[in-house]
Amino acid sequence: MSITLNWDITRIEQKYLKQGKYIDARLIAYEEGRDDRGQDGMIAQTISKAIKQELGLDEKARGPIIGNYIDWDSQGQSSGNSWASKVKPAKAFQNRTPDPITDDSDNVIPF
Repeated sequence: MSITLNWDITRIEQKYLKQGKYIDARLIAYEEGRDDRGQDGMIAQTISKAIKQELGLDEKARGPIIGNYIDWDSQGQSSGNSWASKVKPAKAFQNRTPDPITDDSDNVIPF
């Protein structure tokens, strides 16, 4: 999946940030599909329940629209056809066997 986000940081409401620095955002697809600018939807800042309660906001309160997004997969450039799916790992890693001390894929604890 490949999505490009384009947002205007001046539209971000500081009072809705978690711990003063983390932003929650939601991608909302346009019901009518891609618009005339090639964008697939908008980005809206979300407001957590805790912040809504803290600020005394209605539970249906919504954050501002802060930008748009493009879903490259829906534009015919699916991840199966992308350059990333055609890249092979370096020869050093092609026939690699996992190291039980450093590879946590088997949840091996070395002590």
